[in-house]
Amino acid sequence: MQKYEKLEKIGEGTYGTVFKGKNRDTLEIVALKRVRLDEDDEGVPSSALREICLLKELKHKNIVRLYDVLHSDKKLTLVFEHCDQDLKKYFDSLNELANAGRPLFPGSDVDDQLKRIFKLLGTPEEENWPGITQLSDYKPFPLYPPTTSWSQVVPRLNSKGRDLLQKLLVCRPLLRLSAEQAMSHPYFTEN
Repeated sequence: MQKYEKLEKIGEGTYGTVFKGKNRDTLEIVALKRVRLDEDDEGVPSSALREICLLKELKHKNIVRLYDVLHSDKKLTLVFEHCDQDLKKYFDSLNELANAGRPLFPGSDVDDQLKRIFKLLGTPEEENWPGITQLSDYKPFPLYPPTTSWSQVVPRLNSKGRDLLQKLLVCRPLLRLSAEQAMSHPYFTEN
């Protein structure tokens, strides 16, 4: 930890605390995520190991970089590139998001959640998803037609955003936009 100077606390979560820091050699500003290690546990939490493994592999301009991992008896410190805000704060700052901070489908249980989804997207049935009734967890639901009023669902989202959302929220996976296709959508390229 001698390599980094802790400047200020910038966040706290379930697994630890995030500090703004500075690399003493390069003077680069970094984020230091301290993961608490419980004495009861047998080492590093599996969630932290997954995060480390994934971030070590991923190199992309839209994914935060993991620079270093520092380990001591009682804590694990992940050294990240510093970002001015996290993803939630970024989305909250976009003034065209209709449901910022609220779920689109706030179901009270699984059945209620699915009913809310189907009321918006339409209930999947053999006609629009051949083979659905043969899926192992299939269970019949009331038949709802798909909504055509996306402007009422997300009123502050522009037409390109609504088009993207509609193409991402498709029950049948084969017809749903892939992540790569979504990133090429005009909502991201023309805004």
